[in-house]
Amino acid sequence: MTPTKRQKQLQLEQRMQKFSSIYNSAWLVRYHMHTHGEAARIEAILKFWLVLFDEARKCQDPEALLYAVADSITCNPLGLPWEG
Repeated sequence: MTPTKRQKQLQLEQRMQKFSSIYNSAWLVRYHMHTHGEAARIEAILKFWLVLFDEARKCQDPEALLYAVADSITCNPLGLPWEG
């Protein structure tokens, strides 16, 4: 039996959870967009890129990585889109 779209979505979301370092770095970028000045914002952005490159280098699930990056940089500051 082939999985439904919802089942595929849930499976992808579970795979994306491996990339918490990306979510954490993206959160710091969003946080520093409005606080701590430009130097802190730029530092957070550079750290995000370093984390992204590190994860990409060791990645064995490029689809989940891609969606985690997209989700992390567009994430609602009130929580993840699927958290209601």
